[in-house]
Amino acid sequence: MAESIASIVIDNVLQLIKDEAELLLGVADQVRTLKDQLKVIRSFLLHSLCNERVRHLHGPIEELVDQLRDIAYDAEDTIDTYLWSEGCCKWLPRFFCNLKTDYQVGKQIEDINQRIDRIKGDLPLYGYNLKQAVEFSEQGMKQKSRKAPVVEENEVVGFDDESKRIISRLLQGDNHLTVISILGMGGIGKTTLAKKVYNDLVIKKYFKQGCAWAYVSQEYSHKQLLLVILKAFKKLTKENEMQEEEIGEQLLQCLKGKRYLIVFDDIWHSKVWEGLKRFFPDNNKGSRVLFTTRVKHVAKEVDPSPHHLHLLNPDESWELLQKKVFRGEKCNKLWEESGRQIAKKCGGLPLAIIVLGGVLFYTRKTFEQWSNAVHCVSSILSERPEDCKEILKYSYDDLPLQLRACFLYFAVFPEDFEIPAKRLIRLWVAEGLVQVPPGTNETREEVAEHYLDELIDRSLIEVVKRRSNGGVKTCKIHDLLRDVSIDEAWKQKFIFQFRERVTDEQSISIIPRRLAGKSSLLRYIYSNFSSKPLHSILCFIQGEPVHDINTYLTSFCNNLGTFLRVLDLEGIVVDNLPNEIGKLFNLRYLSLGRTTITELPDSICNLRNLQTLDVRSKGIHSIPSGIWKLKKLRHVYLQGQICLPPPSSTMDNEPSLVALQTLSTICPSSCTQEIFAQMPNLIKLGIYGDLQSNLKSLSKGRDKLHQLKSLKLKRNLTSAPVTMLPRKFPENLTKISLHNTELEADPLQQLGQLQNLQILKLMEQSYVGYTLYFNSEDFKCLQVLQLMNFYEHKFELEMEEGALPSLEQLVIHNCHSLQKVPDKLWGLTTMKIINLWEPSAPVRSVILQKENEIKQRCKIEMFPPETH
Repeated sequence: MAESIASIVIDNVLQLIKDEAELLLGVADQVRTLKDQLKVIRSFLLHSLCNERVRHLHGPIEELVDQLRDIAYDAEDTIDTYLWSEGCCKWLPRFFCNLKTDYQVGKQIEDINQRIDRIKGDLPLYGYNLKQAVEFSEQGMKQKSRKAPVVEENEVVGFDDESKRIISRLLQGDNHLTVISILGMGGIGKTTLAKKVYNDLVIKKYFKQGCAWAYVSQEYSHKQLLLVILKAFKKLTKENEMQEEEIGEQLLQCLKGKRYLIVFDDIWHSKVWEGLKRFFPDNNKGSRVLFTTRVKHVAKEVDPSPHHLHLLNPDESWELLQKKVFRGEKCNKLWEESGRQIAKKCGGLPLAIIVLGGVLFYTRKTFEQWSNAVHCVSSILSERPEDCKEILKYSYDDLPLQLRACFLYFAVFPEDFEIPAKRLIRLWVAEGLVQVPPGTNETREEVAEHYLDELIDRSLIEVVKRRSNGGVKTCKIHDLLRDVSIDEAWKQKFIFQFRERVTDEQSISIIPRRLAGKSSLLRYIYSNFSSKPLHSILCFIQGEPVHDINTYLTSFCNNLGTFLRVLDLEGIVVDNLPNEIGKLFNLRYLSLGRTTITELPDSICNLRNLQTLDVRSKGIHSIPSGIWKLKKLRHVYLQGQICLPPPSSTMDNEPSLVALQTLSTICPSSCTQEIFAQMPNLIKLGIYGDLQSNLKSLSKGRDKLHQLKSLKLKRNLTSAPVTMLPRKFPENLTKISLHNTELEADPLQQLGQLQNLQILKLMEQSYVGYTLYFNSEDFKCLQVLQLMNFYEHKFELEMEEGALPSLEQLVIHNCHSLQKVPDKLWGLTTMKIINLWEPSAPVRSVILQKENEIKQRCKIEMFPPETH
């Protein structure tokens, strides 16, 4: 599949040439020739990619394609080198600085063009007509995506009896703490079954004092596992400063006297439980620990009779395949016979069936296409019928070109890592993996969301959490599919997932473009990659101290500055950034979220290609004045009351940050017309600080935020309560969140005037009055209403007949003294989900009385569950 990676790299080079034409003037003639050559080669790659759907490329052609991929990489590096030299020396006269660079880069481009010419000359020897390939319409190889709602595997086939047995074991037996294990091969559905049991209402009711879930995997940390479980029982404020023993002792105290259920998913080693069990008290109340594992001796060491998960029988296999392929539609009898055959060939493995169903869903337009797809899969499985990996690899091969590199990018994340969707999308965009189709007005981020939706729709990626608007909040990839992405990414020199046990032969046999791993990765790069074209470093540190971190960072800036595009060190413990950070001219993504940094160096403003800046550190209070020079910024994430510098009076009249979409959070005093005028396309804004003293500037600033859709207002608790909201809000807002504002007057009358508002969140003492009143003229488009963490504050809800005509989701969490909710609210026919967490006694009473009536129209989620 080198064609897909080469094509994407070529797209990036062509886009780079287009965007940086002014900087490339010194080698304009050579670049023009390279551009024409790359377009021809791209046509050949697309043509061969299309033909590969019928037959795999063999021998010499594969070698040529591998050569073209390497040429594409070299072209990208050559252009990056030139742009880096231009960017770093732009303040010096061209004659003194760049004459030598022009000559060297010109010769390199000529060499690349000659290499392409040689390959073009060889193509006819293998039966390829290059002229026909150039004339080949790219539309011929693209699959036309059939837009369908994302279907999640909520219903599990063949697991009803299995779940009943597990539930029985959890509820019965003696009262001592007991460990129960689910044993089975990878992809058989252990996690799915455990989730089905964990979310069962009977289980939630029985273990209402506490449930927690922790993913373990092969590489784990006792500290992180304890932290995940502790956070399910209490809110933590200084988790990065806590040591393992302290976390364990707090957990022990939280669990004392409780009947609890803890799930450890995907355990590989018995020493996991050995190192943790002292923190889980036996309260003699029937507490349980549930394991899922594929290792027999691990299961038997804690559970003499582990629950062996069986493979699906042929009928269950076909039932599951139907659900994935036909999505509620009836299967044509003509198609059923071949469908049953292919389902049977999956060997009863649910993961293989689900992934295969995602492939067949996109190819079932006609019976002929269905038959061809089934025949293709049958051929693969006939050669290696026991190899689930072949099915998973086929699902990757079947992906449209634009999705392949995005799927391979999941190789950078650790096993069982819960991936924030926004982080993933920002990385895709920074890496150049997202291209906006011609003729559309969507942003790259919106296109990337479609990519993620389709990968989920194809069952290659799993949704873990959703946002209030239904979008994906976090996701993860099954470890078997992750293995596919790691293997293929390694072959294509695309990504290398570093592990401590890597051999010297592995480390030097292929020079990858991207390196990912844990804290030891930084030392590895420092020792082995001082002068190699490394484009991305992603280190998953989780708050661990890294010795010599300042030395490593300075070295990366000095030696990798020519090519580095992504530096993701979220969670790193570092007090300052070296001034050399400004040498990373081509850097597009810099993440130092949750760090201990106290100041940003002025040199950070030299990063003219930076798209995402994430420095969520409590110690930072200001941003360097040169921030306005970073014209390609798309997302800026800060923490606390960050003050932005005023725009310079010498700046052009044109806005400087026209690409900026996200800015969160800044202090209210920075919310001026002058500042907001520099970011006319801002979509999401977070404000934190003294809101009351800056109401006037907040009201005036809104005139410049015509594109703003999401606004978060959070008051600093040391400042005065807010007596009233800003007089006016941006009129296109679809989402607003209020935190700690302590408003005494009902804010709904003013907020209800926002005609496009779809999501309203009133959080943490945002209102301290008594009645929130919804009238029939306001909130016509409101779909989601959240009231959270009012705790003991007494208040009530009232609504007029006909109010909230579009409400679909009601969320009430920790409002322990909510006195009244009108019957009209429960009776809304548009309501789909009611989610209650520790509801007040009056609310719980009404829900229990009307439960059967409400459940006919919508889903009720309540914790703790009802006890009657």
